Amino acid sequence: MKVTKTSILNGQPFTMELNITPEELYLINQGRLVSAVAAHLSLPEREFLISGITPEEWENEFGHLDEEED
Repeated sequence: MKVTKTSILNGQPFTMELNITPEELYLINQGRLVSAVAAHLSLPEREFLISGITPEEWENEFGHLDEEED
């Protein structure tokens, strides 16, 4: 589904297509941890849900966002 968030870096709204259900998004918006509700998403996708920062913005501001190691 398409999810629109406002970036905390520049205040601009961005939309991403994410493999997330409306129910999962509802739980996240109610304060559930993104990593618990949407662990199937990539780290950049989860960061977008938390902060509104797109992968491109992150790369430009901080460098590459690595996946966690198991």
